[in-house]
Amino acid sequence: MKTIRITLVCILALLDIKAFALAVDREINGIFYSIDSSNMTAEVESPRGVDNIYQYYSGMVNIPSSITYEGQTYTVTLIQNRAFMGQGNLTTVVFPKTVKKIDYQAFYGCANLTSIVFASNGVLESIESKAFYGCGITSLNFPNSLTYVGEDAFHDCERLKSIKGGANIELFDHNAFQNCISLTEVTLPKSLKTIGNFAFWGCASLKTINMNEGLETIGNNAFLECKVLDNVIIPNTVKEIGWEAFRWCVLLSSIEIPNSVEKIGYGVFRFCVSLSSVKLSESLTEIPGWAFEQTAITSIEIPNSVKTILPFAFDECPNLTDITWGNSLETIGASAFLSTNIERLVLPEPLFEIGEAAFGKCNNLKEVTIPSTVTRISDAAFSECPQLKTAYFLTTVPPVISRSHCPFELCDNPVEIHIYEGLKESYETNIDYVLHMLTQTDGIQGSGCFVIIDDLPMIQATSVSIDNAPIYCGVGEMGRATATILPANVFSHELRWESSDESILHIEEITGQYIGLEEGTATITVTTTDGSNLQATATVYVGGIDNLTEQTMIKCVDGSVYTVQGQYLGSNNCLKKLPSGIYLVDGKKMVIK
Repeated sequence: MKTIRITLVCILALLDIKAFALAVDREINGIFYSIDSSNMTAEVESPRGVDNIYQYYSGMVNIPSSITYEGQTYTVTLIQNRAFMGQGNLTTVVFPKTVKKIDYQAFYGCANLTSIVFASNGVLESIESKAFYGCGITSLNFPNSLTYVGEDAFHDCERLKSIKGGANIELFDHNAFQNCISLTEVTLPKSLKTIGNFAFWGCASLKTINMNEGLETIGNNAFLECKVLDNVIIPNTVKEIGWEAFRWCVLLSSIEIPNSVEKIGYGVFRFCVSLSSVKLSESLTEIPGWAFEQTAITSIEIPNSVKTILPFAFDECPNLTDITWGNSLETIGASAFLSTNIERLVLPEPLFEIGEAAFGKCNNLKEVTIPSTVTRISDAAFSECPQLKTAYFLTTVPPVISRSHCPFELCDNPVEIHIYEGLKESYETNIDYVLHMLTQTDGIQGSGCFVIIDDLPMIQATSVSIDNAPIYCGVGEMGRATATILPANVFSHELRWESSDESILHIEEITGQYIGLEEGTATITVTTTDGSNLQATATVYVGGIDNLTEQTMIKCVDGSVYTVQGQYLGSNNCLKKLPSGIYLVDGKKMVIK
C-alpha cells in the first residue's frame, strides 16, 4: 500500500511540474504573454508587476503573429480577458492574422483607442463580450473570417461612424453596438442571421439600416430609440421581429413586413409617431399588444391569417379611419382600437369576442355592425363614443354582456340596437340587457344605455359558392376554405364544411380549415345553416411536395402565375418578388424557397 501511495504522489508531483511548465508569463518587446509550450502558442495578457498598470501602453501597439522565447517560436492566437483594459493612452492596435479570438473586456474602457486594424487574411473568429466597450473607435472593417460579435462588444463607442466587412458574421449579439451615437448608416453582412436584443439601441444618428437577404431574426429592442431612422426594408427571409424592436423610431414613416415573418413582438413599432403606412405579413396569426400604439397609421389591412388582435395593438392611433378585416379574426382584445377615428365599423365573421373598451373613445364612430358569430361583448367595448347612435346585432342569440358595465357606456345618447324581427323577447327577458335598457322592464329601471328595436328582416341565402375553386395543396399543407353567400345581408353567415375523403383531406366542420394528408383528390362540400340548406362543392387536389418542381434561382418566368388557392397573380411574373410557397405556373406547380 505504501508503494502505491508513493507512486501516486510522484505522478501528481510530475503533473504539477508539467502544468507549471506549460504556462509561463513573460514580457517580450513591451507586451505581456502567457506562453503555452504544449501547443506552442502564446496569448496576450494584462501587464503584471508594473506601476500605473492602466497607463502601461501608449500610442500604437502592433501585436506580432509570433514571438520567440528561449529559442522556441510561439504563435500568438488570443487576446486574453482584460489584457488592455483601461489603457487610457492607447490609440491604435494592429492585430496579426494568427489571432482567433479577442476575449472578454480585452480593451474595455480604452477611451482614446481610435483605430483597430484587423489582418484581411486572418483567422479571427470571435470578438467576445465587452471587448471594446467604451472605446474611441471611429470605424470598423471586420475581417471575413469573423463569425461572431459578442454582447456589448462595441457598446458606448460614441465616435464609431461606420461598420464594414465581415462577410461571414452570423450574429451581432445583445447590445453589440448600443449607444454608438455617431453611426449614421449600417449595411449588414450578407451572412448575418440574427440581430441580437438591443443591438443598436440608442444609436441616435442612425438614419439607414441596410438589411441583408438571409437575415432571420431581429431581436427585442434591436433599434430602440433610433430616433432618426427613416429607411428600413425588411428582407423576405426574416421570420421573427422581437418585442419593441423599433420602439421610439420617431421618423420612421412606412414599413412593409414581408410574408416570411411569422411573429412580431409586443410594442414592435410603439411610439413611432410618424409611421403612417403599414403592410402586415400574411403569415401572422396574431397582432401583439401595443404593436402600433401611438403611431400615425391611417389605414390597416388585417391579413386573413390573423386570428387574434391583442390588447392595445392600435391604441391611440388618431389618424386610423379605415380597417379592412381578414376572414379568420376570432378575438379583438381590450382597448385594441381605443381612441381611433373609425366612423363606421362592420366587424367580420368568424369574430366571437370583443374585448373591454376595444373601441372606446372613438370620437367619430357613428355605427357598428356586430356579426352573427359574436358570443361575448366585454365591459365598455364601445364606451365614450359621443357620436355612436346605431348598432346592428346580426346574432340570433343575444351576445353575453356585462351586468356592471354597458357596452355603450358613457355615449352621449342611448344607442339603438337593431336586431332581427321576432327576437326582441329574448333580449327583454335577459337580465344582462334589462339592466342597461332605456325603458323599464319587469319593474327594473335600466341605466338607459341602449334601446332594442327588432326591425331587421331575417333574409335567407339564395346562393352559396366556394371561393378560389379548384383548390391545390401539398401533403402537410394547411389552408382555409372560404365561401361567398348571397345576398350579403343574410341573417346568418354560418356554414358547415365536410370532406368526401378524410384520409386525403381533413377539413374542420365550422372553420373550414383544412390540411392535406396524402396525395389524391377530394371533394369539399359547404352547407348554409340559415334554413335554406344550400350547398356548393369544390375539388381539392393534394400533391406531394417532393414531386413538385423546385425553383430556387429563377428570376422571372413566362406564363400565368396563380396561388394554389387559384388567385391570379399575373403573367411573366418575377418570382423573386413572391414569398416562399407553392405556385401554379401555366398549370404546373412550382416551389419558391
